[in-house]
Amino acid sequence: MGKFVFPLESLLDVKRSLEDKAAAELSASLMQLAAVEREVEELQRTRKRVESELAAEENRKFDYSNAVLYREYLEAINSRLNLLEKQLKQHQQALEEQRDELKRARREKMVIERLKAKMLKDFLIKEGRRDQKELDELHLIALELNR
Repeated sequence: MGKFVFPLESLLDVKRSLEDKAAAELSASLMQLAAVEREVEELQRTRKRVESELAAEENRKFDYSNAVLYREYLEAINSRLNLLEKQLKQHQQALEEQRDELKRARREKMVIERLKAKMLKDFLIKEGRRDQKELDELHLIALELNR
């Protein structure tokens, strides 16, 4: 029996590599997105804490300089949150693009894998027929010798 050689094996290897790369990039982007989301949540908690401290400060003896400091800190937190919200949108958009890239890479790889499977099936059928032909010829020779 002969050996099956897929003529597009190197192309299949490249497609597998591209799929792996796309999956790794998607994974890295997911981790970056999660980090930004954690920072947003932390800043939101900090903002709530500072707002409640400011409210408590205003209920006590009102100190204008403390109130100004609290408000400046809240403005800095809000500015940072706005920046992070923009980053979140950018990460989410990049994530969608990377998902699409991964899907495309998988489709391309699967097309070549299906072609390989079909060519292997055809090869095995041909080999089976060739083997059967050889067996039939040997059987005919044996019959001729036994006469």
